[in-house]
Amino acid sequence: MTMITIDHMNFELMENYRDAFDEEQFKGKYSEVLNKYDYIVGDIGYEKLRLAGFFRDNKKKVERDKKYSAIEDYLNEYCNFGCAYFVLRKVTKAEIKEKELSADDREGNVTDVEEVPGTTPRQEQAAAGEPEAPKSGSDKEVRERTKLETDWKKKRKPEQPRQKSTQQKQRKDESHNETTNKTPQNKTFASFQRGR
Repeated sequence: MTMITIDHMNFELMENYRDAFDEEQFKGKYSEVLNKYDYIVGDIGYEKLRLAGFFRDNKKKVERDKKYSAIEDYLNEYCNFGCAYFVLRKVTKAEIKEKELSADDREGNVTDVEEVPGTTPRQEQAAAGEPEAPKSGSDKEVRERTKLETDWKKKRKPEQPRQKSTQQKQRKDESHNETTNKTPQNKTFASFQRGR
């Protein structure tokens, strides 16, 4: 993941749909008001960047439309269809230190592990009997954040325009023809017309 630093804040680029992220443009548009948010979404419409902030889902006393799980709704409702966008996640200093420490640990233990073709680093760690590198936050927060991020990425696919099936069109035409060919059911109105 790409790391971005601005105003002593560190961000990780989570998603970059249609190469929307431009660091210079982001730094020019960034405001201190956004420092309080855990996630920042930038969307480009009419060649202009717009930034919006969102909090993590487990934060209390926050409106639902300002939480991480509402990003997809925001993109669908307030952004141009199919526009380029990016999602940044604020990285705490503790997370950065943990990543540096785990990277240092991995560099020191690489000589002990035999490389087996087709294995992942996690499998190599397990083969060497090393514990898995800890993630930042409590286990519950990490699991929740990971689940939300993967769920959101699965859901976020360009929408296809809905097309009515021929059967639906025929039913609509039939119901329309039935209502236009019927005589009025109101007897007083019918009798009133006959009297004239």
